[in-house]
Amino acid sequence: MLGREPPRPRLNKYGRWVVAVQSRTLYELLKKPVDIDRIRPFVEHCERCISMFLRGFFDSEACVYKDGTITVYNTDYKLLTYVIYLLEKISIETTQKEPRINKRAGGPFREPKTGKLYKSRRDVYYIRIWRGFNKRFYEKVGFNH
Repeated sequence: MLGREPPRPRLNKYGRWVVAVQSRTLYELLKKPVDIDRIRPFVEHCERCISMFLRGFFDSEACVYKDGTITVYNTDYKLLTYVIYLLEKISIETTQKEPRINKRAGGPFREPKTGKLYKSRRDVYYIRIWRGFNKRFYEKVGFNH
């Protein structure tokens, strides 16, 4: 598809599966802040386009916990609000109608790979899929990995 080997999941030292990929095209499309008005006609072209956008977004930003909870984290409040809107368009509900704060700017966080302590420069928000909608999420959006 892109002329490269598919990404290989690996288990990190915290017991979480991690997949890392790089794409200049995706970076240009999603660079911060995302211009939602610019991408809206492409994303909302049809339900399949919405699903594929959400799949890419959740592949890059989400965590699936052992209890099945799907949570997506990001510093762009407006983008997460748009993601909630898109999920609602394809009949998938989140646990809240707007993103919630996960970490405040200026707060400390530890980099998992090195253990080094940093200060967060931006607020980090999250949204969570209702577990009752997990099956619908997997059927309509799913994950690539």
